[in-house]
Amino acid sequence: MTKVSKFLAALLLTVSPFFAAHAADVYRYSDPLFPAKRLTLRVSDKQFTVADMAEDLYVCGKESKFHCVRSATFKFEIPRAIQNRQRNWMVDGRTYQVEAIEKYSLRGATEELMRIREENAAGSSIYLYSLKRGLVGIGFVHPDDRTYSTYLLEGNCGFGASEVCPSTSEVLDH
Repeated sequence: MTKVSKFLAALLLTVSPFFAAHAADVYRYSDPLFPAKRLTLRVSDKQFTVADMAEDLYVCGKESKFHCVRSATFKFEIPRAIQNRQRNWMVDGRTYQVEAIEKYSLRGATEELMRIREENAAGSSIYLYSLKRGLVGIGFVHPDDRTYSTYLLEGNCGFGASEVCPSTSEVLDH
């Protein structure tokens, strides 16, 4: 190994924990059919981005009973201490209901997820949530033309993930 290679390897080992810790606050979700369509929650920067449009993002503090993010166009709240038996909650006029707890196949592996529907004046949204991995899927229902948009987590740990969520690819039960 050359001196330059050794230096680059040492630099990468020194710097990568900083990037890993910082990257944990950025959650990317993309459309499985059109990966260029992407939503990003930048918790540390307090920004929600859709394509090239950014909005301010409010993030609940650790003292809150909820994991929550809110922007002008995106809102998601879930109790921090949610258990599989809790079926509904309400926040600021938005009603959330766990419709089902089912096994889903994601990236060739199976995982048990809560399917949560949120109803509001503009329509409804559907979220897939894992107690371990956090928010792994987002679906928007457009009532005007009866269509929907789906976004799936690109990484291993989504917004609201448990602190034991691994940052490596060994996440799902095979």
